Amino acid sequence: LTGVGITITQDEKTKEITVVSPVEGSPAAEAGIIAKDIIVKIDGKPAKGLDLNEAVGMIRGKVNTKVTLTLKRGNETFDVILTRARIEIHPVKADLRQTPAGPIGYIRLVQFSSNAASEMRTAIREQEKEGAQGFILDLRSNPGGLLFSSAEIARMFLPQGTIVSTVNRQGEADRLRAGRGFLTDKPLVVLIDGGSASASEILAGALQDNKRAILVGTKTFGKGLV
Repeated sequence: LTGVGITITQDEKTKEITVVSPVEGSPAAEAGIIAKDIIVKIDGKPAKGLDLNEAVGMIRGKVNTKVTLTLKRGNETFDVILTRARIEIHPVKADLRQTPAGPIGYIRLVQFSSNAASEMRTAIREQEKEGAQGFILDLRSNPGGLLFSSAEIARMFLPQGTIVSTVNRQGEADRLRAGRGFLTDKPLVVLIDGGSASASEILAGALQDNKRAILVGTKTFGKGLV
């Protein structure tokens, strides 16, 4: 990607442009931008009243050009000058960690992209071969992504059960279930925070509701499109 490295959304009630989370290692993350920061101005132009695509278009730009974001955090308003950059996103980062409880597989999932499920599958299989006694799945500051990717990853940890259902005015429209692609029944802890949104919340919720994982962290973002 080329830009500053933030995922944004628009609050349905206030219409404010809000940061979901910064991309790890991006100009936005290095500048200290965090989840729930409200973008008040983009290069001095008020952001309120813009639709999401207009805001994205103004924030994006060529590598090495600058953009100034005026942010509101609580009662504080301040400017952040960001230099746009080329940002490489690798959805899965994994390593085996030695702990008093034995070797634990740590897997960080940055976003639910089209190749996230295949990278997750590879990480779990490799860590199982290396003798992982359990897994930590880190979804902190993961803004979400593709629904089918979230469901595929849930199936790796869930032998059966409902992952997510979508309901329309006529009743239930669709239900995604586990039952294929199951890889491990080892103990699982999921790390979440205020930047865990959308597909992250679906995955964490499915694992918790099916009593497959313990969630550790803080209240998630609350982005309920699905």
